[in-house]
Amino acid sequence: DETGGPGGPADDPFAGAGLVGEDHGTVPAWSGLCEGAAGFTSHGSSCYWPSKADYSWVDARATCRSAGGFLATVSDEDEGVFLFGLVAHAHLGACDGGTEGQWVWITGEAVAETKWAGGEPNDTNGGEDCLEQLPSGAWNDAGCSDVYGVGFVCEFG
Repeated sequence: DETGGPGGPADDPFAGAGLVGEDHGTVPAWSGLCEGAAGFTSHGSSCYWPSKADYSWVDARATCRSAGGFLATVSDEDEGVFLFGLVAHAHLGACDGGTEGQWVWITGEAVAETKWAGGEPNDTNGGEDCLEQLPSGAWNDAGCSDVYGVGFVCEFG
C-alpha cells in the first residue's frame, strides 16, 4: 500500500514528479476498522472516506496519506460505480507525471481499467497529469495543482 502500512514502506510511484501537497487535516485517522459514524464506508476489502472539499489533487493526496490512506484507485467496474456513488466529481489516485501517457495508480499498478471521456487524456498545454472523475462518470486528465471544485475519496486497507 502507498502509506507504508502493514506491508512495510512502499515506493512512491510519483516521487520526484514534483507532486507535493498540503495536508488539510480534514480526514479522520483510520483506526483499521470502517467506522460508519466517522464517515467511513466499506466496499469489498477496502474502506473509503469521501470528501466534497475543494482541494487540488496534490492536496487531496497529501490529506489521504496523512490519515493513513491514499487517493482511491479503481480495480474494476464495480469499484468504479461504487466510487462514483460516493463523490461523482472527484480526484482519483492515478497520474502520468512520471512518464507522459503511462498512467499509474498511486499504489504502483498500471491503470488497466479506463473510462476516459472522448478525446481524453489530452494533456492540454502539457500540464494535465492527474486523474479526475467527471460528474458524468467519465475520466479526464487534469492539472495536479489546480483547485476547481472537485472532491476526492480516500481509500484505506
